[in-house]
Amino acid sequence: MLWILLAVLLAAAAAFAILQFAVLHHPMPDLSDPRVLRMTKWKKYAAQIAQGAAWVRSHEKEQWYAQSFDGLRLHAQFVAHENAKGTVLLMHGYRSSYVLDFSCALESYHQKGYNLLICDQRAHNQSQGRVITFGVKERKDVQVWADLLAERLGETHPVFLCGLSMGA
Repeated sequence: MLWILLAVLLAAAAAFAILQFAVLHHPMPDLSDPRVLRMTKWKKYAAQIAQGAAWVRSHEKEQWYAQSFDGLRLHAQFVAHENAKGTVLLMHGYRSSYVLDFSCALESYHQKGYNLLICDQRAHNQSQGRVITFGVKERKDVQVWADLLAERLGETHPVFLCGLSMGA
């Protein structure tokens, strides 16, 4: 009986540790640095990702901040396009960033005439938060960004959501 209790406690401790790793914020490496990228599973695409990140760095960006429904300070970068026909609101995936998930596509969206709102999900990069909720709370953050776009660019300005993994 004691062995069963010990096994159950050990299994519960292991499950708790795995859950903590999955949902709590952990610092991410700077994936815009090609040297760092070459040490990841994405090394095959390091050149393309680095080129996309360099494109973003070369453009003037506005740093946008918004408050989530539960009081967190959220961060995004806005890349304007003169005479934009709409804005692409970009939400990256779990434990990622725009560098990894979107850097290869941003120049193309911009060349097609769109503003870019490149968001940091809660508990990622420059947005506040300690817990990743896999879309439960993040979906409400998307609404915050869409409302802010409507406020700043007008309610009839077209907004297109582009998400990857958890960001979708």
